[in-house]
Amino acid sequence: MTTLSPQSLLIQQAVSVVHKHCPDSSINTPLVGIILGSGLGSLAEDILRPTSIPYSDLPGFPDTCVKGHEGNLILGTIGDVRVVCLQGRVHFYEHGNHDAVIHYIRTLKQLGCVYLLATNASGSLPVDYCPG
Repeated sequence: MTTLSPQSLLIQQAVSVVHKHCPDSSINTPLVGIILGSGLGSLAEDILRPTSIPYSDLPGFPDTCVKGHEGNLILGTIGDVRVVCLQGRVHFYEHGNHDAVIHYIRTLKQLGCVYLLATNASGSLPVDYCPG
């Protein structure tokens, strides 16, 4: 008998919760995972047939505390593509360990994601730095 690590067990539990909230296999097996950074959460409004699950319902998903990170997993489609969108994420500096940060990615993979788009809002203090 194979014993799952605590992290793997949490991922399995999170996937089970997703499938309970969204039993439709045409939606709950996303091809693309999208992680939305600060200020980009509104992209989730473009998802069709959405099922939204708060992170607080998902085992191992830490609460987000950065403004603009709503803390929802949203399943649905954009065009004909099955997607799962994470409205916000935690940062390493919030929890001080990588497990909190990588749990999202591993859960997306377990749901079936083949592609990952990670976005962020970034900037610079020196005013003479330009984009690009």
